[in-house]
Amino acid sequence: ALSLLLLLGMAGAAWLVSRCGASRLMKPIEKLSDATRRMAAGEEIDDLPVDSQDELGDLTVAFNQMRSSVAAAEKTLIRREDESRQVIESSPSGMIMTDRHGTIIRLNQQAATLFGYTEDELLGEPIEILVPDSVRAHHGNLVASYMEDTVPRPMGERRDVHGQCKDGSLIPLEIGLTPIETDAGRRVLAGIIDLRERKRVESLLQRQAMEASLLHRSVALAAESGS
Repeated sequence: ALSLLLLLGMAGAAWLVSRCGASRLMKPIEKLSDATRRMAAGEEIDDLPVDSQDELGDLTVAFNQMRSSVAAAEKTLIRREDESRQVIESSPSGMIMTDRHGTIIRLNQQAATLFGYTEDELLGEPIEILVPDSVRAHHGNLVASYMEDTVPRPMGERRDVHGQCKDGSLIPLEIGLTPIETDAGRRVLAGIIDLRERKRVESLLQRQAMEASLLHRSVALAAESGS
C-alpha cells in the first residue's frame, strides 16, 4: 500500500508541476515524497501541514489520511501480537506456534522445558526437531496437508502421539491444533499436554485391577476346593 501511495504521489506531483509550475510546487512536493519514503521504511512520522487549498493541499490531506490509517492498522497489529503473546506465555500448558511451513515462530517456557530446550534454541527451527525419528521423514507432508485443510482438531486421532526431547527420549503427548489467520499469513497454534503422569496412573490402575481379579479368582478356587 505504501509503495502504491508513493507512485500515486509522484504521479500527482508530476501532474501538478505541469499544471501549476515547478518553482512554487517543488518544495512541498519534495516534503511529500520524503515523508512517503520514510513511512514506507517504517519510520513513524507526523501529519504534514496543509499550506494551500488547491490540488497540492488536497494531496497533502490525502497523504495525512493514509498516514493515520496506516498508523492505526499498525497499532491494531501490535495490540493483537501482544495479546497473542500474553495468551501463549501465560498458558499452564505447552504452547507452540508455527508458520505455514512448520517453522517455530513462538512458544512459551512450558513447551521449551517440556522438551528440554531453551526458548531461543527452538525459535526458528522446524517443528520436526520435536518429532520422533520414526515419523520425522514424512512429517513435512503432514504439515502441508493440514495447511490445505486447517480445522481445529486433536493431533493423532487414531494413534498415540509422542514428542522427542533434546536428549532423544520420547514422551507421550496430547496435542490440539488450532489454525489462526493473521496479516502475516496462516499460523497453527499447538497446545501440548504431557501425558506421562496420566499414563503412569492408568498403568497403576490396570495393574491393581489385574491383581484384584487374580485375587478374586484365587479366593473362588480355594472356596471350590474346600467345598
